[in-house]
Amino acid sequence: MRRLIPTRRRPGPAKTRRPSPAKARRPQPAARSRRPWILAGLGGVVLLLGGVAGGLVLSGHTLDSLAAPGTGATRGPVSVSLVPPAPPLERLQDRLGLSVASVEVIGRRRTAPDALLAALGHGPGDPILSLDLAAARARIEALPWVRRAALARRLPGTVRITLEERRPLALWQHDGRFSVIDGDGAPLAVDPARFATLPVVVGPDAPTHAAEFLEMLNLEPALAARVRAATRIGARRWNVVLDDIAEGPEIRLPEHRPDAAWRRLGELDRRHGLLGRALAMIDLRLGDRLVVDLDERRLPPAPPEAPGAPGGLPTALPAPPIAGGEESA
Repeated sequence: MRRLIPTRRRPGPAKTRRPSPAKARRPQPAARSRRPWILAGLGGVVLLLGGVAGGLVLSGHTLDSLAAPGTGATRGPVSVSLVPPAPPLERLQDRLGLSVASVEVIGRRRTAPDALLAALGHGPGDPILSLDLAAARARIEALPWVRRAALARRLPGTVRITLEERRPLALWQHDGRFSVIDGDGAPLAVDPARFATLPVVVGPDAPTHAAEFLEMLNLEPALAARVRAATRIGARRWNVVLDDIAEGPEIRLPEHRPDAAWRRLGELDRRHGLLGRALAMIDLRLGDRLVVDLDERRLPPAPPEAPGAPGGLPTALPAPPIAGGEESA
């Protein structure tokens, strides 16, 4: 058996490889030029960690540089602020100028501007895209005079508010108190003394029917302007007081076809001046007749009766002298 003994090659001259131009080693930067790269890398780590924890923005408190002594690097301040940056949406809005610059309001007559802006919740300079339109509309519709509201953005910086306000219709007298009601019969949270010229409606269900009834009265505008109060009787019909609540006259309307009876009253007044007479009550509930009561307070005083007139006593005359008697000196 032959034993194989490995042989060693004699070292020959080393082959020299010429580096290709593409793989040529780049010149190493000097030690001084590496320091800024190290600091930049550390800064990137700091900013990355800061982004996770809320963000760090350059400027603010100072820290010494990390250059080792004897390296030739100069020592200088590195500024770091612990104030978190604005959220991305707000930063984008600031760059694009999307902030509230003006508020347009359409349909406002009685709603106070300060109360309206407070309910909106956004003022000049606030980010317009962060405005919650649904929540703002709910707050605005909770204001006393607002019935409905619609909100819209008009970029870049305008918020438009369109209002439908509630209309004061009448004063509702109930349990000895007065409340202002609107066309829906809902009470308004306002001082009733400010609306003393509105007609008064009386009755538990009067607010529910007031709008329809007062609209019917407008069939005779001249009469409607003289209405001072209306009382709902038995949840069926109405009595109306003209001119003066205390003195009347009172108009009693029928349950059925009150509009026809109201027109009839207007026609009688135009032809015969009915409402110019001293009447305390006019009853229109009977379709074929008219029942009235005189107001004695408004009747003209009766002229004085002449002497000797029937029903009156004659003026006393001096008694004649007694016949045959002596006259006094």
